[in-house]
Amino acid sequence: MINDMDRSVNHDKALKSLENTVPDLLFENKIMHRPPLDTATTDGIPVWELRYGHVAAKEVEAVLEELLEKWAKRWH
Repeated sequence: MINDMDRSVNHDKALKSLENTVPDLLFENKIMHRPPLDTATTDGIPVWELRYGHVAAKEVEAVLEELLEKWAKRWH
């Protein structure tokens, strides 16, 4: 799972390396670096409770859904 991803050259290079090395282990969805995630973590609340956290919340939700799908395929 890729999280706290930004659009820097270093992150892009690292992502491409992972995609080439272990593509089957990566999630399709990514959680990008977003200030609302920092706020939610600091305040100990879900990001979707923040008025300005809707984009981050969608990314987190997409990763969680993908995680549950992978788990269901593996164990059911």
